[in-house]
Amino acid sequence: MNKYILREPVAALQYELNSNEREIVELVRQGGRRPSFNNMRGYLHIYNDGPDLKVEQGQWVVGLGGDVGVLTMEQFNELFEPV
Repeated sequence: MNKYILREPVAALQYELNSNEREIVELVRQGGRRPSFNNMRGYLHIYNDGPDLKVEQGQWVVGLGGDVGVLTMEQFNELFEPV
């Protein structure tokens, strides 16, 4: 298996309940989606216009190539460093 390094920095936000929902949804929108969201169940649920995302407290939402991924703190720290 070949290994590769990202050439450019990526946008990423760590979820904080009742604090940065709108910023995270804006990151999702930058990929061209127009999602709805709520946090009524104690996590951020992003739905409509694409796959549903469930973002738990402390997880990271990372923008990659017009899409987003959700990573645990451990996964994020394994893959990324601040610029």
